[in-house]
Amino acid sequence: ERALPLTTLVLNAGVMRPEPAISADGAELTIASNHLGHHALATLLVPELEASARLGYDCRVVVVSSSLHRLAARRVLGGAPPLTDFRPPLAFELFDAYSRSKLANVLWAQELARRTDAISSICVHPGLVATHVTRYLPTLVRLGHAAATPIMRLLQKSPDQGARSTLHA
Repeated sequence: ERALPLTTLVLNAGVMRPEPAISADGAELTIASNHLGHHALATLLVPELEASARLGYDCRVVVVSSSLHRLAARRVLGGAPPLTDFRPPLAFELFDAYSRSKLANVLWAQELARRTDAISSICVHPGLVATHVTRYLPTLVRLGHAAATPIMRLLQKSPDQGARSTLHA
């Protein structure tokens, strides 16, 4: 007997590490968590999604990214190491690692859309959401974040509001 069909896969991991770390596979841990884990899971589940689509279900992969992917795009076009180099850089930069992982997500979603018509591939930016992603960042970054909090609260979405773009997709 077949289980319920798989119709939706949401890829939503997002860590921002304060210092470089290396995964068991030798990749920088931010890209390993935010992108390579997504890729591995999706690679295993895309055949299930395609099988569900053949049964007539509307199937989709929703990749949660960030507008910070643009920072990495500018750097890669400007001569930074290619996105296929997952090793920790010699000079670790917090937002560089995070933005590279989010650019990899955007490009992966585009490639999935190119490869299959059976599955909708959707990449979303939830907006500026009040999460605890900065809780382990260096003290100066956290102090700057805390100082900007009164203004940021006017601009930030709650986690429930931030989830709406993903749920809509």
